[in-house]
Amino acid sequence: MARLVLSYRNPGRYAFNVLVGALAPELALGGFRLALARTPRELEAELRAGVDAGEPTLVAWSFYSPSLAECAAEQR
Repeated sequence: MARLVLSYRNPGRYAFNVLVGALAPELALGGFRLALARTPRELEAELRAGVDAGEPTLVAWSFYSPSLAECAAEQR
């Protein structure tokens, strides 16, 4: 099963609320696993869990310009 990990923090989390709402029917069918990471530590743990389980894993960030540097640092 695929895993979608959202870096769910201010201010970009509001866009994810819309995305999760749009994906809700597929999520209900068990098409993928959804994880919300509220801290960099949670993000790393979810990513490692997906990789360790052999699941295709996608990490998504949503941000506004003021938080670009913080999001970019997480991707390193």
